[in-house]
Amino acid sequence: AKEGYDVVGGWRHLRRDPFTRKFFSKIMNLIISKSIGVRMHDYGCMLRVYRRDVVDRIVSSSENATFIPALGVLFGSNVTEVKVAHEARAKTPSRYNIFRLVKLNYDLMTGFSLLPIQMLTFAGFGISLIGFSLSLYVVVRSFVVKTLTGLEAIYAMFSVLYFFVGILMLSIGIIGEYIGRIYQEVRRRPRYIVREYEGCEKK
Repeated sequence: AKEGYDVVGGWRHLRRDPFTRKFFSKIMNLIISKSIGVRMHDYGCMLRVYRRDVVDRIVSSSENATFIPALGVLFGSNVTEVKVAHEARAKTPSRYNIFRLVKLNYDLMTGFSLLPIQMLTFAGFGISLIGFSLSLYVVVRSFVVKTLTGLEAIYAMFSVLYFFVGILMLSIGIIGEYIGRIYQEVRRRPRYIVREYEGCEKK
């Protein structure tokens, strides 16, 4: 922190947890890194250092669902992490089981990224493309062979189904994209962080 970093996160490099816990935590850290756009090895370690201005931005945030490590990385311009020692729990087990980790990942993905709705849009586009390809194949075969086999007739039905289901998913994804952008505007997160004002007054 004295070197100028805004956020310093702890990284439990050699974790003394069960394999399943470490596995799901690794997946969670990858999802958070992709959602926020800042790669860190351990978002779950609470041994962290924040500069005062970063803390003020977190406190002034009016969001109901907040994940402090993610907001700290989002509001800090210089972020790093250091390896810290880790020991297994002596008595009480962790309250973060697999179900709570899944819920946390879901909250993070919906709170920090439009990736889920964008995946729906891409899936709709892909399915409609498959339907269009099947229909094109059936049309070409009907002109070449003149008669369609039973399998090709099934292809024709699936092409129509795939095409319209894909268009429906694509439409829902586009509507969701607009709603997601409205959601981002409502949260009023700062687009830029100004550290110092020189030669002008702060408004």
